[in-house]
Amino acid sequence: MNFKRSGLIIKTSLLSVLVGILAGLFITIFLYALEIASTFRDGHLQVIYFLPLAGLIIVLLYHYADKISAQGNNLIIQKSIRPRGFLPLLMSPLIFVTTIITHLFGGSAGREGVAVQLGASGSDYISRWLKLEAKEKKVLLIVGAGAGFGAAMNTPLAGAIFGMEVLRRSGLKFAYLLQALVGSFSAYGISLLLKAPHPDYIRVTVESYFNFKIIGIVLVSSLLFGLSARLFIYLHLQIIKLYQKLNIHDFAKPLIGGGILVLCFVWEGSYLYIGLGLETIQYAMENPVGFQVFVLKIIFTAITLASGFKGGEFTPLVFIGVTLASFISTQVGVPIELIASLGFAAVFASASKTPIACSIMACEIFGFGILPYVLASCFIATLVCGKASIYKNQIGYETPPIVSFKAR
Repeated sequence: MNFKRSGLIIKTSLLSVLVGILAGLFITIFLYALEIASTFRDGHLQVIYFLPLAGLIIVLLYHYADKISAQGNNLIIQKSIRPRGFLPLLMSPLIFVTTIITHLFGGSAGREGVAVQLGASGSDYISRWLKLEAKEKKVLLIVGAGAGFGAAMNTPLAGAIFGMEVLRRSGLKFAYLLQALVGSFSAYGISLLLKAPHPDYIRVTVESYFNFKIIGIVLVSSLLFGLSARLFIYLHLQIIKLYQKLNIHDFAKPLIGGGILVLCFVWEGSYLYIGLGLETIQYAMENPVGFQVFVLKIIFTAITLASGFKGGEFTPLVFIGVTLASFISTQVGVPIELIASLGFAAVFASASKTPIACSIMACEIFGFGILPYVLASCFIATLVCGKASIYKNQIGYETPPIVSFKAR
């Protein structure tokens, strides 16, 4: 019997409870703050005119407080591969404050990527305080990242898998499933206890969906989900490269990008694309939307994140997947709910290379009856997306041709 390994499992499992509690607390506070900011913005839409100035404040905060923290989830992945030192102390408060600023003034961004940073930062605080060894730090980093994701999405099983899957280059794979489950369910319990605000989604019934027409539509939709993720990554990178080619100073990027966004929001007129867009996601799960909805979300989110605003990619990619699925469903004459539930998971799964976690997440939200469909959809979309990833330190951040189907 390997007593050293057993001791590591016992120690990290106990610490995972503490990591989960801290992650659940951080995420709950963040979700309440985000809800307050979003409610205020929706009641005072004129604040979006200050989006360029808000972006400048964000960039200045990172520039003068902690430049390293601006790497976000990529820094967490890097630390999981080479756990030397610790994450910056200011990483958690900076991403908290700057994401609230982004949403308060109407930036098109997400929240779950922020939750991963908050959870991972919490685990790093514990590792620093207890002076843990490198292997122990690795385990808790995975636990914290997954606990943050699970608490933000209200999906503890998916959270446990997400931390291991998104950081799999660390070599840990699924060796620490016990600790991941302990941490994720601890965070979930705290979020439930504190009544963290979460959107309500429909449950999907699949008894009447098993036929060749539905299977064919699922396959075609999954190809389109992977391509839409690839398009988002490609456009995001091209905007970054354009700023570099034009030699735009970091301080000017949010002013330019924020200004373009304000003009676009006013020109478009619906204001569906500011902030998280949760109401649009819920609406599109049951009702048809136009082709332009997911296209505009891709463009506005790519501009937001490439210009220095903070907030993450998860919810925008869910928005893109659900609205694309809604449009597809109306074109082929099938019920929206099933295809939309697949789009909910598959676009982010392909962009983040987390098909297992996202499949489980969709099942926790919509019901486990969709499991065979969503597994197939997430893996097909991931294959189509190829090596393109929203996390450059995960498998290599590249700009492949949008229509290339070369597998990673």
